[in-house]
Amino acid sequence: LHTDLGGGIASAQIYKQDFSALYGAGTFSVFQDPSIAPSGTLVDQSEIITDKWGLRTAWLRPDLFVRGLEFTAGIDWLRDVSQQRLALTGRTWVPPLEFTSTAPFAQIEYEIGSVTVRGGARRENAELHVDTYRTLAAYGNRTVEGGTLEFTQTVKNLGAIWRLLRGWSVFASYNEGFGLPDVGLVLRGVNSAGRSVKDLIDLQPIITDNKEIGLAWRGARGNVGLSYYESSSDLGSQIRVVNGIGRVDRVPIEVKGWELNGEAKLADAWKVFALYSAINGKTAIGQDQPLDVDLGARSQGPDKLVLGVNWAFSERGSMRLQGAHYASRDINIGRTSGSAKLEEHSSGYAVADLAMMYKSPWGDLGLGIENLFDKQYIGYFSQATPSGSDDDYFAGRGRIYTLSYARAF
Repeated sequence: LHTDLGGGIASAQIYKQDFSALYGAGTFSVFQDPSIAPSGTLVDQSEIITDKWGLRTAWLRPDLFVRGLEFTAGIDWLRDVSQQRLALTGRTWVPPLEFTSTAPFAQIEYEIGSVTVRGGARRENAELHVDTYRTLAAYGNRTVEGGTLEFTQTVKNLGAIWRLLRGWSVFASYNEGFGLPDVGLVLRGVNSAGRSVKDLIDLQPIITDNKEIGLAWRGARGNVGLSYYESSSDLGSQIRVVNGIGRVDRVPIEVKGWELNGEAKLADAWKVFALYSAINGKTAIGQDQPLDVDLGARSQGPDKLVLGVNWAFSERGSMRLQGAHYASRDINIGRTSGSAKLEEHSSGYAVADLAMMYKSPWGDLGLGIENLFDKQYIGYFSQATPSGSDDDYFAGRGRIYTLSYARAF
């Protein structure tokens, strides 16, 4: 961090992450290989391994050329090597994916009177390299020719806030998102001969248009905000499961939702808060089909209500108690996409959490308790059971305690 470089503030951060996750073993149909063991008897388990390196840089210059004009520019770089293997037999399920991204960006913010305008652009330059590999026996032991795919896309954002009288303000924003579909799911599921990484059109990036408008009020005794948003993609990504095996369908997606939130100060030490959010996402059975399919549990959560209270019991200590209720949801009754079932059902449930923080002379102490009352419940995703089996039907986590300590020096 440099606080005076060319009249601005410069920052740079290098990070590294090594991650692995080993999943439960079983005689899953997709893991069977008659050349290793009789069908239905082969026990195996999958393991995901990732190695990430990254760099983030930024330079912020206030009052550039004119007073009130703030300029930010920088570049982000990432190298991510990920793979998924079957740990007990050493087989490759998803080959090593070498993903590299370089993204320069620039942003300006201009404040004039009661109006603030922000706008910027980010140039995404991504490369994905995959060596030639062979799929599992369940997919036909198909050889897939490796290759390198390159994606270049400029994504933009623009927004404005207008501060009205007596604490009221309105805002509007537009931004574009860039991402890739579940590449591993696409590559591991190749079940036809003569395929190559370069001809798998499913690997095209996802470009999302996001729009939001809102109204807010802030006063001495509290605040309230209401926002409405829309998000759409002409070439989205939907995971659909057939007999426990996932596939990625590239179909358009449209999401609309709104959120209402507020906070009220009851006394110097007490505040209550609330939030309600509702979302309605639609997709299609296929390209050039109507958007008449509700987004499932893999892509969208249920409507949610959160209520809570904050208590500052001393100058050093505070406590937060909140409860969240997730609504019931029954969607796509009788609908299918090929042999994939789209129908989902889930019943609502509620959980409560507690968090405490105390600033001691030796550092900040924290205690968090999730699922405070140790409620037995089945999570939203588990209830929806998109695989059509009991493999992913399990209870939510019970009471969880988290202790934290932080000290700045």
